[in-house]
Amino acid sequence: MMNNHNTHHPDTRAHSRTERPTIGLFTYGIVDTLSQAVWLGMEDVAREHDVNLICCSGGTLRDFTGMTTAANILYDLVGAERLDGLVIWSGVLHHVDHETAQNFYRRYADHLPTVSLGVQVEGIPSVVVDNYMGMYSAIEHLVTVHGYRRIAFVRGPEGLDEAEERYRAYRDVLAAHDIKVDLSLVVQGNNLHAAGVEAVALLCDARHLRPHDDFEAIVAANDNMAFGVLDALQARSLRVPEDVAVVGFDDFVEGRYTNPPLTTVPWPGYAQGRQVAELLIGLLNHVPAPAVTRVPTELVIRESCGCVIPAVQQAGVAITPLAVSGEASVAALTAEREAVLDELAQAVQDNGAQSGAVERSVLEALWDLCLSVLDPASNGNFLPALLALVRRTTDAGVDANLWHTILSVLRRHVPAHITDEAAYARFDSLCHQARVLISYEVQRTAGRKAWQIQNRATQLRTVEQALMASLDMEHFVDGLVQQLPTLGIPGCTVVLFDDPQQPILARIVGAYNAHGRVGQETPAFAAQMLLPETLWPYERRFSMVLEALYVRQERLGYVLFEIGPRDGVLYGALGDQLSSALRAVRLIEDNRRTQAALEQAYAAVEQQVQARTAELQREIASRETLYERRALQVQTSTEISQELAAVPSLDDLYRLVVTLIKERFDYYHAQIFRYDPEINALRLIIGYGEVGQHMLAEGHQIEMGIGVVGRAAETGQSVLAIDVTRDQNWRPNPHLPETQGELAVPIRLRDQVFGILDVQSAQAGALTLDDQLLLQQLCGQIAIAIENTRLREEMEGRLEALNLLQQSMSRAGWEALREQRRGLYGYVYDGKAIQPLVQPPEATREVYVAPVAVQQEIVGQLAIQTDPERPLTADERMLLAAIAEQLAAALDRARLFEDTRRSAARDQIISELSTQMRTSLDIDQVLQNAVREMVSTLNFARVEVRLSGEDLEVAGAEEVNA
Repeated sequence: MMNNHNTHHPDTRAHSRTERPTIGLFTYGIVDTLSQAVWLGMEDVAREHDVNLICCSGGTLRDFTGMTTAANILYDLVGAERLDGLVIWSGVLHHVDHETAQNFYRRYADHLPTVSLGVQVEGIPSVVVDNYMGMYSAIEHLVTVHGYRRIAFVRGPEGLDEAEERYRAYRDVLAAHDIKVDLSLVVQGNNLHAAGVEAVALLCDARHLRPHDDFEAIVAANDNMAFGVLDALQARSLRVPEDVAVVGFDDFVEGRYTNPPLTTVPWPGYAQGRQVAELLIGLLNHVPAPAVTRVPTELVIRESCGCVIPAVQQAGVAITPLAVSGEASVAALTAEREAVLDELAQAVQDNGAQSGAVERSVLEALWDLCLSVLDPASNGNFLPALLALVRRTTDAGVDANLWHTILSVLRRHVPAHITDEAAYARFDSLCHQARVLISYEVQRTAGRKAWQIQNRATQLRTVEQALMASLDMEHFVDGLVQQLPTLGIPGCTVVLFDDPQQPILARIVGAYNAHGRVGQETPAFAAQMLLPETLWPYERRFSMVLEALYVRQERLGYVLFEIGPRDGVLYGALGDQLSSALRAVRLIEDNRRTQAALEQAYAAVEQQVQARTAELQREIASRETLYERRALQVQTSTEISQELAAVPSLDDLYRLVVTLIKERFDYYHAQIFRYDPEINALRLIIGYGEVGQHMLAEGHQIEMGIGVVGRAAETGQSVLAIDVTRDQNWRPNPHLPETQGELAVPIRLRDQVFGILDVQSAQAGALTLDDQLLLQQLCGQIAIAIENTRLREEMEGRLEALNLLQQSMSRAGWEALREQRRGLYGYVYDGKAIQPLVQPPEATREVYVAPVAVQQEIVGQLAIQTDPERPLTADERMLLAAIAEQLAAALDRARLFEDTRRSAARDQIISELSTQMRTSLDIDQVLQNAVREMVSTLNFARVEVRLSGEDLEVAGAEEVNA
């Protein structure tokens, strides 16, 4: 069990306890709004109590990304040797399990008064945000103000106290309003932006929930996930808050600039920093501390929940003057002073910012200034005095926009007591002018901040350039002493470990303070002392930031900055720059130490190097030639593949293959053989040029297994003869007398071999394994082209036969239809009615005829009698042609339908005949039934059925007189 540190620890320090106490803060870094707010809160309290502060930026413990793991060494160095009390921010422990976190707290709490910030730890005082009530107010707002009942929730990491408290508040608000918790609306998150994006995808895609219908709002357990939710919703073209409202927690500064601005619950970092520092200093003075101190927080309403910004609402509140005398109104205002000041303080309290609020003394001065306006003898000093108050607060880090809220509260109270119209008009005018003045100050402050950021970036680049230009440690220290004071940093000490693997001893490599450069002759000292006793500033109060010096996982040492600018990011950036510069200086010095030895080694092997260099140059030249040839071959292979894909026939394909391969690769000859089962040999099917034509005319062939080509065909593998004069199985060809090398490659697709590609060279050794690999790849593409061409030719033949058959069937069908409708030539419309056309139409000049064609067979005509005074236009002719096409299609469908119907009728008749004939087992009866049904069903004049055999002759007949 950890000790309950409600009292001061016994003295574990060697120096006198009458010295100024030093407290420490463990943080992952002063790199964001939250961490900087905590640091500034503790810094302000430390100054007020004349206490030293060391902010130790040791990174996240066991960071799973590995980015800050090397910085964890600071947690091994900082302890009771230099600190009287310690604050541990839980953000340091976000990546470790509960047991590891408990052991980390115990490691310090057993020796130092220790306070936990951000999470409740058993056995030591803890300062935490009231996560439960903060989240409760956010959910309550969505339910009571906006009427939402389908609220999705993105949880924080399971097991993390603050995450569990926020989730409990979500469940309790729903229960309080009789809303059943729907687990399909709850998504597990991890406090990262990506978790918010994934949560929307899970709700909409995996769970198939409809925004606005199935869920009206999404609440994220922190702002990072809320930003992810906003991005994901907007990527789906969903409007916030019109389609889905979004609420976060923590009030990161980015949330003020999202579109729309994020409604959130501020994590009051500054207030927590002050509270934890006050509590720790109380412990040092033997003041008992409660086990848990909760810092309240309230919902900051912006636009993402569907509300109008409160400052805008307050600015529009109507003013109702009181019907009282002037003396009574002044008395009423005087009586309201404290109440109005309390309301002003409440209106601007924290306001979602991670910094101090407006001091009450400023509000009191503002109230007195407003009352002076009511005096007719006022000297008109209101606006300058107001500007001075505004700048007093903005210089302290307060957002100037808060003054709009302050002005709205004053405008609601003061004018209500003004009875004089002139005074009312003067006050109203001053309010409008004050709005403009505040807006001007907002713009000026933003511009000044942007300029400061740009100027600071420029200064940091200058420092970085000076440090990185250091060629040795002496130059590095000179740059440090010259450049860092330009950033307003009053003191800095750079310390390197003697042995980074066992950081026990350390040495100062560079340091300065208000008196100049110090510590040049300081010997090695224990790293846990941070600084040698001779350099520890006992005589004055100080605030320091301790940053680790490391590059990736390589630990170098640490640096102590005395606080100048209250910008934590500055010290982190300088720590990175110092680390990189020190690493570079060490590499340079290491390089110098080895350079002398290398020079001796270089001299010893100089002659060997020269000889080898000449040899390498020859080899490089040879390889460059080979690489250029290979690159050309690959490019040519690609071009050949593209050209083969467009060949229309197999004969053209074979011809193109040998032509392209011979000419593009500059071979002596190229040809293709194919196995002919009738002669059980390989027959030449195409050869290059006139030589190939002569060999084709002679019926050139090669036996299986004979020569390069025969062996390739027999084995199904490529055969390469680099020098044919050394190949006993090679067979010369009188048509190709200059052949010195030969390569045969099967043209194969899966297990089917289409032929053998044979190429020959007029130079021994010119054909290599590269040629073999290239042609093997190319033959695979050739095989695919052959197969595609063959399939295309086969498909085209089948398609042509199918078209001919279809045309023939169509023609037969139309001939049968004409035979059935003999004597009917069509139909004619005479302007009154449609009449059958029983005689061929008379030919006239004023008739436009559009052929009616089916399957390219003309089956009729669409004849239009035209007006000779108004010939048909081109559009009308196109219309008639289109009508003729539609008429042909309709007629063909009707013909096919009649054919189908007749076929169906025949099938039905046959079925009925079969049924009737199956009703009897007697042969005579069957024959008689068959005859009778055919006469009655098919309306034949006479039907006769006979069975004949050697011993049997049975007949059935029936005749119907027509």
